[in-house]
Amino acid sequence: ETEQLGYIGADLISSFNMQDIINKIPLRLLELGIRSFYICLYDKKSPSKNANLILACRDGELIHEKITFPLKDLIPKELLPNRRATFILLTLYFQNNPFGYIILEYGPKRGIVYETLRSQISAAIQGALLFEEVNKLAVTDSLTGILNRRAIEDAFQREIARSQRYNRPLSLMLLDIDNFKIINDTFGHKFGDEVLKKIANTLKKSCRRVDIVGRYGGDEFLIILPETPLNNSIKIAEKLIKNINSLKIISPYKDIIYLNISIGIASYPYIPDLEELIFWADSAMYKAKSLGGNQYSIANLGSSLISQRP
Repeated sequence: ETEQLGYIGADLISSFNMQDIINKIPLRLLELGIRSFYICLYDKKSPSKNANLILACRDGELIHEKITFPLKDLIPKELLPNRRATFILLTLYFQNNPFGYIILEYGPKRGIVYETLRSQISAAIQGALLFEEVNKLAVTDSLTGILNRRAIEDAFQREIARSQRYNRPLSLMLLDIDNFKIINDTFGHKFGDEVLKKIANTLKKSCRRVDIVGRYGGDEFLIILPETPLNNSIKIAEKLIKNINSLKIISPYKDIIYLNISIGIASYPYIPDLEELIFWADSAMYKAKSLGGNQYSIANLGSSLISQRP
C-alpha cells in the first residue's frame, strides 16, 4: 500500500498540466477502491461563498461537468450520492493556505491513506495552478490584463505563417489614444493607468472572439484580425472608434473626459509582404493622427495613405 501511494504521488506531480492531473486522479483513486469522490476549488471571485467543482466520480461513474455552486452545500445538489455512504472531507492547501477541498468516500482504506492522498492531490493541483499563473504572467500585460508586446508579436508571427500557408487574408490594426500625454500630465499617471485599462477592456469587448488584442507599448495597442479582408477590418475600426467615443470617464476633478483614438490599418494582400504589416499599420496610424485623430487610416501600396473618419 505504501509503495502504491508513493507511485501515485510521483505520477500526479510528474505533470504541471491541469487537464493531465484531472485525468490521472480518477484512475489512481479507483485503483485504491475509492469509487466516489468530489474535488472542489474555492471560487476566486467569491471564495467564502462559492466553490467550483473540477472533478467528481459517483459510484465509479465519472462526472465531467464544471459546476459553480454555493460553498455551504459542499457538493452540487444535483450530484449528491445515490445511496447512504460515509465521506471524509479534507482541505486542499499550499503552505497553510487553503484553496479547496476533496470529499472522499470513507471506508475502503485506513485513515492514513486519505491524509496521504490529500497531500499528494494538493501538491499536484497547486503545482498546476502556479504553472498556469506563471505562463499567464509571461504573456499578459500586468496593467491591462491583455497580451503583452512579446505575446502579441508571437501571435502575429503565427498568423503570418498561417496566412502564407493557406493564402488567406490577414489584417492588422495599430492604434493609440489621442492626446494621452496631456491626460497624463494633467491628471497624473495613476489616472492615465485607469484610462489604459478602460481602453483595453473596451477594445477586448468590441472585437470578435477570433481577434487578438495586445498592448504594444505605452498607449499603443495592436489588434490582429485573422481571416479578415480590408473591408471587414474597416467595419471593426469604425466600431472601435464609436465605442471609445462613447466612454465617459470621470477625472479626479469630477469632470467628464471623452477619449479619441487613431487607428492605422494594414491588410494583406494590399500590403503583399506580411512581415511589413506592422510597419505600414504604424505609418497609417500616424497619418490618421496628423489629420486630427479620432479616425482610421488605410495603408495601400497602390495609392497614398487613405484616412477617413467613421
